[in-house]
Amino acid sequence: MELIQTSSCDSRLSQLPPEILLDVLSYLDVNEILCLRRTAKHFNDITRERPTWIHLLQIYQAFLPIPQDVYRMYHTHDTSLLLYSSSALENIVRYAKWTRDIWTRPREPPFRLHTVPSTTSQGWPLVMHVPRKGNILLGMQLFLDRWLVVVYADGVANLYDVSDGNATQVVTGGVGYSGKESDASSARRTTLRTQLDREPWNSFATAYDEHSARILLVVARQAHVNVIEIYAVSLHSLDQSYQAESFIPDLFQQVGYKTLSGQRSVRHVDPRKRVIILSSSNKIEVFQWHDRADGNRAGYNMELTPVQKSDHMEPQILPEDLEELWNGILGVRLLGDHVLVFRTRSLEVYHYDFTQGNPTNVDKQSDSAPGGTMHIQLKHTFSLTFRDVTFSDVATSRSTITSRMQSYELKLLAYDVIQGLFQYIVKLSVPIPNIVLSEHNPNPASVPLEPTLEVKLLGVYPLSFGGAFKPSKRGKKRALIASFSSALSSGTTTPTPMMTHSHSLFQAPSAAFGSRGANGNARGFISAHCMGPQGKRAVWVERKRSSTVREVQVWAMEPPAPFNESDVDEASDKQSSSDGSDLLNDDDLPMEFENQVVYAANSYDLRDDIVLCTFSELHGTIVLGHRSGEVSVLDL
Repeated sequence: MELIQTSSCDSRLSQLPPEILLDVLSYLDVNEILCLRRTAKHFNDITRERPTWIHLLQIYQAFLPIPQDVYRMYHTHDTSLLLYSSSALENIVRYAKWTRDIWTRPREPPFRLHTVPSTTSQGWPLVMHVPRKGNILLGMQLFLDRWLVVVYADGVANLYDVSDGNATQVVTGGVGYSGKESDASSARRTTLRTQLDREPWNSFATAYDEHSARILLVVARQAHVNVIEIYAVSLHSLDQSYQAESFIPDLFQQVGYKTLSGQRSVRHVDPRKRVIILSSSNKIEVFQWHDRADGNRAGYNMELTPVQKSDHMEPQILPEDLEELWNGILGVRLLGDHVLVFRTRSLEVYHYDFTQGNPTNVDKQSDSAPGGTMHIQLKHTFSLTFRDVTFSDVATSRSTITSRMQSYELKLLAYDVIQGLFQYIVKLSVPIPNIVLSEHNPNPASVPLEPTLEVKLLGVYPLSFGGAFKPSKRGKKRALIASFSSALSSGTTTPTPMMTHSHSLFQAPSAAFGSRGANGNARGFISAHCMGPQGKRAVWVERKRSSTVREVQVWAMEPPAPFNESDVDEASDKQSSSDGSDLLNDDDLPMEFENQVVYAANSYDLRDDIVLCTFSELHGTIVLGHRSGEVSVLDL
């Protein structure tokens, strides 16, 4: 929208009633509002009103990451959001807009995180020396967009502070966007704060406990005996003893220990439910911990008690279907009282009752599940074979008082080695127990009581060839044609579209940055990928065939397309196609990811391969884990 610049028009605009002027501001973007603010004192005052920034926050939260506390308050209609001042809301909106504008820009070469003092001409930070350096990366996780936990298989866990001095501190209470859009890396504090040094581990899971403000680390160790160990780091201790380059040993406090009869893998930990989920072979086991005061140990000591164990019915394998033999567990998440298990070829939902894990009913010397066996309630089958998966956070919502159903929703990014990356949205709706009937809903039988599972494919980053694209009416995006598999499973399973792709429409880019890759027609493989907690941004690392170039690529959720009446006319005049794809609405078709390459590295050394990645969805900082065990950071 072109702003009015003449003094006469400006005078007439300023004479509008405030409510009309606020309605006009609702059609402006952030930059236009800020430009209007500079024209007159009246506009300076009206553009600082709360309704303007609440309206922009409502628009931006649908496709841009915002602070987790604000995101939760908005979707749960928490009245605490009313305590935010207009300036704080403005800071949140402006920072979200700023990170969106520069998220896909090329980035400077990353700097490595060290465990020994290091000084370079580039101003890399100093890090205190620690006794041992990890070599085999197990995983990384970034909490609160600041605390980076790096876990190594050789028994080392490092906790880094990767806060940025110039970045926003958009947190509850108030401080927002600082307005500094210059080089933020000069003020970055990347400091190793503490380290845990133990015997080798084979799996781990981490989580942030909001109630006690601590980071939990659960590891599985297989030595002479199989054990599960729980460690905790209090963030209050770090804040109270904070120094720019201080290393504080022994901040990882062991708060739980459990000896197991066989080898287990740690899959998930939920501090709110006090639940740890393990897996063995093709089954999962749910354990619950109970905090108790311990005079010999500071903090808490956790007692692990088994709750329930899942069953897993092996399919009947025919000689020509040997690929069905393997359906291993890739990831587990907790959705209320349900366990979501993502496997290589299916997605399963189990129901569990954690109240059966009461210490009075459990033999603490045994790791058998007293609550019996959990059975599959819902199942969704895939026509793909996935190798890895990453999840967003779980969002909980509840319908109006006339509904007895509560919904749990999350997004996931799954990787098929042949086909590519697939983004799904999973929605589990379950009946609310013991709901109070009202005059709006006097008949409980009118409400469905059975849980339902919806799995929808949102986007694809294809790696294979074949098939065809169908042009989409939404800008530059292309929708993929879905042909449903004819061999559908029975029972409660639901099918997934089998996708076919073609890259004949790709244009060879002149440079790697800002394109789909250095060679659009020669796809390789994904060595690492990660989805943000809100599912609005993703990062993955691709290595091309016959190339030593590693490309760090980013994706961001696009704003919803505005309604266009021409789309209705085009839909009515749409010609039928031979494959019948014209029967599908564009909104129902998955979209190909509009990704951008932000960094490319060329090295013949296999130790430089990027095998893990994580990132701050809010601030845009990307952390890369290398095969050598080193960790590097790409600043926004």
